[in-house]
Amino acid sequence: MRPLTIVIVHALFAVTTSHQGIALLAQEKLTLPKQWEYKAIVFSDDEKIATDQLNKIAASGWEYVGPLAHSMVAFRRPTNIREQILVEIEGRQPKTPQAGEKVAITVIVVDGDRNLLPGATVTVAAGGGDFLTKDGKPLPPEEYGEEHSNSVVGQTDIDGRFTAYWTARGGKYGLGITAKKKDYLNGRATLSIHFQR
Repeated sequence: MRPLTIVIVHALFAVTTSHQGIALLAQEKLTLPKQWEYKAIVFSDDEKIATDQLNKIAASGWEYVGPLAHSMVAFRRPTNIREQILVEIEGRQPKTPQAGEKVAITVIVVDGDRNLLPGATVTVAAGGGDFLTKDGKPLPPEEYGEEHSNSVVGQTDIDGRFTAYWTARGGKYGLGITAKKKDYLNGRATLSIHFQR
């Protein structure tokens, strides 16, 4: 079985530390041997530019290895083994949503080679709040997930995307995201959103 990779590309509001309490929040871990890819980087002499370079490298999963000749620095990260699950969160906004405000969470599902996977079944479960339709109405019963009492389920589109709409009255909430497709290991991710009171 080849597992899925979940990439959360657009959570409309601030993402904070995970709220504990729902089983889906546990990050799935695989016991695969680590294989590494390496990269040599030349840093700028400008402190601000070099700091920006370092932050981007670290955010991409690169780990420091050591200095090389000609002012280069070696970094490494695990290769994208097909069975590996990767999770990225982008699109953070500078504010938290207001209580009762609708939040759109768009999930992209890809395999270990980062190929988009249409037709994957995605479940988004929350430790509170309410799932909504795109136009903000209560979710129809057939769109609720069966594995968790407060969840929504759907299929990724041709671009490997699925969007869930959700709201809460205030406070921090944890969400667990799973993706399944035949011949793949399940993918899993977590997300936390803090609503203003």
